[in-house]
Amino acid sequence: MKKLTVLAMPSNDGAIGNLRIIEPCKVLGENGFIDPIMLNVNKPITHEELTEVIKKTDILWFQAVMNQNFLWQILNCRRFNPNIKLVLDIDDNLYNVNPWNPSYTAFTTDSSINAGGVDIKLPKHRNLARLRMFETLIMEADAIVVTTDLLAATYSHLNNNIFIMPNRLIFEKWDFPHIPKLKDDKIRISWMGGSSHLMDWLECHAACARIIKKYPNVKIQLQTSPDCYSDFIRDLGKENIELHDWIDYTGHSFRMNCIKPDIGIIPLHEDEFSVCKSDLKFSEYATLGVPCVCSNIPPYSKVVEHGVTGFLANDDIEFEKYLEMLINDSALRDNIGTNAYEWAKKERCLEDNVESVKSILDNIMELPHWHIMPKVETKEAVPV
Repeated sequence: MKKLTVLAMPSNDGAIGNLRIIEPCKVLGENGFIDPIMLNVNKPITHEELTEVIKKTDILWFQAVMNQNFLWQILNCRRFNPNIKLVLDIDDNLYNVNPWNPSYTAFTTDSSINAGGVDIKLPKHRNLARLRMFETLIMEADAIVVTTDLLAATYSHLNNNIFIMPNRLIFEKWDFPHIPKLKDDKIRISWMGGSSHLMDWLECHAACARIIKKYPNVKIQLQTSPDCYSDFIRDLGKENIELHDWIDYTGHSFRMNCIKPDIGIIPLHEDEFSVCKSDLKFSEYATLGVPCVCSNIPPYSKVVEHGVTGFLANDDIEFEKYLEMLINDSALRDNIGTNAYEWAKKERCLEDNVESVKSILDNIMELPHWHIMPKVETKEAVPV
């Protein structure tokens, strides 16, 4: 059977571009399932060059970029290849972006927001136009691929062909057993998050502050932009913090192996945006065998087996309780971490689950071309 030719068109080469499109296409290609065409996202491609690529492509797997030129390019593809399947990958609920997320001003349809007692006008009409372009891409796509069932439900009114593909990791990139653990008596609690995770961090900040006062041998590892949480860092005490700035996604797994956290903490503020997110943070810690305490809401409540592969906390009191249990019991840390690793190896290893990704693409190829009207046979008119 002819291999599918898949044109990968991520919106960027960061975490989401890699996790959702670049790495799956790479592993599919290495296993002989597809012929991937990987465009360089940092190098512009001319309309003529893209047209030639489109002509030999079975599936265009892309992420949305909300501008009219991109919309025109995508919708124009069928002019040159009427049989091409357009597959849109979506990883966030753009209808309910949190007000503290930098993307809020780009997607909200509110007219204004109150910040520090000052009403700030927002570009409502521009954002409505942007959302309409996004919805047009969803409706024009032959299928959309999302990370979770709740995210699928969010867009189900716009497209009937929705496939769920969890974020998975290339385990080979996460396995560095030769890197030794730091030889000291410190227990490191690790958290990852940028400016959009302010409300998430507040779910556990008080618990972490109490833990630090109670356990002098505990350090909090923050992987974030240094200027985002300066007040909280000051509150916890700089001597209790290990601060790690963001790095390129290609070095993320290696750096995680180098800093060797003992415990992961994954708070999540409950709202419509957050519950549609993926379990990526838990998957990353689990891949390293690191036990975690997570907020007891989706996506984590759907994958974490409480007391077996991790702990689920309902408030800062429970965050403190489960962190203490892991701090005081190294055997418990090892047991939970091992169970989490076994779950990740089974469910979130891209190499071992590549056939399920191929199955999604095969199912998409079987979908009818809704935009091509079937030919209707007509009889010649009989002279009267």
